[in-house]
Amino acid sequence: MKHYLLLIHLLLISFGTYAGDEPKSVESKLEKVTVFLNGATLSRTAMTSLLAGSTQLKFTNLSPHINAQSVQVKGEGNFTILSVVHQLNYLQEVKKGNEIPMLEAKKKEINEKLDFQKSMREVYQKEEEMLMANKAIGGNDSGVKIAELKEATDYYRTRFIDIKTKLLEISNIMQKLNEELTKIEGQLIELNAERSPATSEILVTITAKAPTNARFTLNYFVSDAKWTPTYDLRVKDVASPISLIYRANVSQLTGEDWKNVKLTLSTGDPSQSGVKPNLNPWYLGFYNPYNTLSGKAAGVNIQNSRNRFYGVRVGNTIRGKVIDAENGESLPGVSVIIKETNIGTTTDGNGDYALDLPQNRGTLYFGFVGYVNQEVPVSNYADIQVAMIPDAKQLSEVVVTGYSSKRRQRRDEEDLEEATPIEVTQSENQLDVTFEIEQPYTIPTDGKEYGVEMKQYELNAQYEYYATPKLDATAFLVAHVTGWEEFNLMQGEANLFFEGEYLGKTSMNVNSESDTMDISLGRDKNITITRQKLKNFTNRQWIGSNKTESRAFEINVRNKKKQAINIVIEDQIPVSTNKEIEIEVQEVANAEHDKEKGKLLWKFKLGSGDNKKMTLKYSVKYPKSKTVILE
Repeated sequence: MKHYLLLIHLLLISFGTYAGDEPKSVESKLEKVTVFLNGATLSRTAMTSLLAGSTQLKFTNLSPHINAQSVQVKGEGNFTILSVVHQLNYLQEVKKGNEIPMLEAKKKEINEKLDFQKSMREVYQKEEEMLMANKAIGGNDSGVKIAELKEATDYYRTRFIDIKTKLLEISNIMQKLNEELTKIEGQLIELNAERSPATSEILVTITAKAPTNARFTLNYFVSDAKWTPTYDLRVKDVASPISLIYRANVSQLTGEDWKNVKLTLSTGDPSQSGVKPNLNPWYLGFYNPYNTLSGKAAGVNIQNSRNRFYGVRVGNTIRGKVIDAENGESLPGVSVIIKETNIGTTTDGNGDYALDLPQNRGTLYFGFVGYVNQEVPVSNYADIQVAMIPDAKQLSEVVVTGYSSKRRQRRDEEDLEEATPIEVTQSENQLDVTFEIEQPYTIPTDGKEYGVEMKQYELNAQYEYYATPKLDATAFLVAHVTGWEEFNLMQGEANLFFEGEYLGKTSMNVNSESDTMDISLGRDKNITITRQKLKNFTNRQWIGSNKTESRAFEINVRNKKKQAINIVIEDQIPVSTNKEIEIEVQEVANAEHDKEKGKLLWKFKLGSGDNKKMTLKYSVKYPKSKTVILE
């Protein structure tokens, strides 16, 4: 009997030891998320009770994209944390997003409809086969009366027409169902490919001297989350400052839904290396035009030299040109942005641009007020010259009353109560800027972008019209914005609104070294501009071994608006790059002349209904044996 009791005692001890080794599952709640430009830090909290001795806790249903080195566990209570281990659980998949079950249900519904149509098709096909098998009328030795033959023929014709019509309808229905099913299956493949086949778990081993209540905080970094800055630029009128609304587009595919969490947006990017680069020695040697491995001429260097022209890709830099599709003229000030990033630039006065690309290339977005936006995928050595098509919707009546911004009270309009803005706490740290959003947000794990409003500013602006009639005989309204650098803005895309109407998109070029940001607000057709060549002053003369060509142009600006405007007109005189080519400036109508670049600048105020004429004349002397293109 003693032996049996001892055996039972040992079995109980063994069972108790085994049961104690089983981790205790603990539910945690996601409280806070700090989203970086790439990645996010998630903070979870949990409460549980502990027994005396050693206990292993298991926090489950976590993102499969956790960086194991980033896991931190903090505890509050009378216990000691012995170890923290991160592991993947392949027996429990990531929770499906809301879209996947809906698509799977739709797929099942379509398959049921397809099965029904297939059954109906078989029924009509069997009936057709039966009619074909029994179409013989009468016997071999007996004829058929005319009435019976007509009745049978009508019957067969009616039934065959009805069957063929039904089969055609079924075929069309099945084709549409299969097309819809293909789309759904493709979307499911895309969504399921983004899901990990596992979930994460964090095992925490603790020891306590006595039973106690414990509170835990889990912090960990995950990939597949990001935010990109975007802006709304609203201009009430040209006598008011520009209202800038700073927003963030937040998206995530972490495998965890962020439900009613406090968001903090950081301008930091943990995906970038924090190690300073080292400058290695730069050794020069003679260029060998032959490939030492094959003995053949190396065409790489020749190809690279050709790639310096516009319209091709050189290394990680893309260069291109943007023109007007109707007249072929260059378009300055066009926003060129790498889609779904905050990388962008604008075209210069010649419509040219250069942009550094990320490793994964992407798609270029071209946006300009008054033109249809375009998207062009980037590829190696691809010609990316873009011809933009003018949009029918143009900026109509715009009034400029002066260079400085003033508040104008509209007593005839009823003031509307503005919506209460979301409270946001902005903090400027040593290495980044953070925006703590007070209102909780829900961001599902579906990869879609969700807008979060961060800040709203008023920017001082000076408004002017600009025109370069040699390239485009149109006046563009431009806002010169100052004071923007104090708001820690980032490079990003901006939506333009003028007097309540949407004008298009532009790029916030916050990396400019200038303290003034220029924003183009569109065209104004109420200012007419012409540039004509004066034939009486256009001639060609030969003197000795040289010939001289003269050119003269007249620029006429008319203000058809009801108010005076301030306008800047740009033109140019050619600049010689050879001592044999001599350029003589004969008349520039009191323009500011940059002799080094040849740029002419007229800046003046033009009253309502007034017009102003400016004449520029120059001559070019060069050897008559040479050719110079002056047009």
